[in-house]
Amino acid sequence: MAVTNAEKIADALRAGPVFVTKDATMLDWPPTPGGEYGVLRKGSSQWTCLTAIPGHPHDEPGCFDRVFLRLHPLGSEPKQEPDAAIQPPAESLLTAAKRTLEILASGAVVSENHGRSTR
Repeated sequence: MAVTNAEKIADALRAGPVFVTKDATMLDWPPTPGGEYGVLRKGSSQWTCLTAIPGHPHDEPGCFDRVFLRLHPLGSEPKQEPDAAIQPPAESLLTAAKRTLEILASGAVVSENHGRSTR
């Protein structure tokens, strides 16, 4: 079981590939249920990694992006406001809808597996 903060950070780093963990915030579990998560290292990316649960039979640290954390906040961490950066702009949805109508108007049939075939 990890004891020092350096060991806890090393444990959390096992949770994902380097491109996820490199700039991620590293958290430690609260000392008591319902307590505050400890910040082992403040990160600069959208990722947050958490050490394995102390004493749990499954040794599984985890990394989570801001979308996951908004839907499933950790403990007492505040729920974040919606982030415009992760919501597609309306224009993109309109463009996708127009393209779908063009495909259907061309006589193409969209199969159940979302592949295209022509009539």
